[in-house]
Amino acid sequence: MRAASMAIVAKAVTRSTLARAGARVECRHALTDSPRGWYTGGVGTKPKHDERPILIVTGSIGRGFGPGGWGFVICYPSGQEVEAAGAEPETTGHRMALTAVIRALERLDPKERLAVRVVSASPYVVDGALGKVERKANEDLWAELDERAKGRSIAWEWEPEQTMYYQERAVELATEVVKRLKG
Repeated sequence: MRAASMAIVAKAVTRSTLARAGARVECRHALTDSPRGWYTGGVGTKPKHDERPILIVTGSIGRGFGPGGWGFVICYPSGQEVEAAGAEPETTGHRMALTAVIRALERLDPKERLAVRVVSASPYVVDGALGKVERKANEDLWAELDERAKGRSIAWEWEPEQTMYYQERAVELATEVVKRLKG
């Protein structure tokens, strides 16, 4: 059922690259650019600026089951960005959202900072990671996520999709890969 995944090569950019591209915000301030304010489990609060990398992740799929993509942007406190995306020909939105988190955690150097913030538009991912819902489906991905998260302090945060520049970028990445997959 599952075919090989397709991935775009991850790339790193700096603040100067963002400025040349006309980006509205810098990594450290990406999370305050939301027009709806900051949401953590539905409670509006402003994020604290800290020295943790921020992983903005998304999964994308049409309806139900079919071709889907995942994308992420990692914002480091230094201002460096790393982004990547991939796709699978037969999948679900929940699988793509989980895959985005797993791939972003894989991208982090295990010897570097242990604390990270994960921002997702998927209540399924955030609530599942926080133990608020049962993990009946996608057990293989939940097990992989638990393995990647081992030894890290992760702050799980929900933000409605496309209310931040970096979420929009993650969605663009995932959508581009799905279009390439469909050919």
